[in-house]
Amino acid sequence: MKRKIVVLTILSIVFVASNVELRAQKPEAKSSATKKKTATEDCRCKTRSSVKSQSSEAELKPAKNDAGKWGYIDKTGREVIPYKYEYACRFCSDCSESFAIVQMNGKYGIIDKTGRELTPLKYDAIIPPFSDDMLLVRIDEKEGFVDKTGREVIPCIYDVALQFCNGLATVLSDGEKFKIDKSGNKVERNDYEL
Repeated sequence: MKRKIVVLTILSIVFVASNVELRAQKPEAKSSATKKKTATEDCRCKTRSSVKSQSSEAELKPAKNDAGKWGYIDKTGREVIPYKYEYACRFCSDCSESFAIVQMNGKYGIIDKTGRELTPLKYDAIIPPFSDDMLLVRIDEKEGFVDKTGREVIPCIYDVALQFCNGLATVLSDGEKFKIDKSGNKVERNDYEL
């Protein structure tokens, strides 16, 4: 009985920690004499490997122009990705991949360092980091997953979804809690152990 209580407590903690939404808040304003303002917020995109990438020569930083649009500049201040977003998070590295979450027309998407959209800008929330090469996304209060290429592998059909771990994710749909594999297939309870 104690083991079940401990497992349920741990699952509750993981559930709360995993469902932190990306909240793009406006960074503190710098002096009006500054033409380009770099973002001060990390957008909850920090991963272990992103710390290593900060010293990279090709590091891009989000910057805001005088018109209030966000884009990306290199370390010399040269515009690399055009100023067109409502908000832009810093680039995050996860394993060998590098991506940034951006917002346009109130929706979020993911771009690479060339500015190419890895996902369409259609999500209400993107919840980093990648876990088991899958990233949690939300549309209209329903959750699903995209892979590292940006392909929506599991559509946003679940009421609640937790990050993948060891190839499985716990989801809640219509009051039923169960696990799914990376293809979105329901995994029977006796096929895994809590």
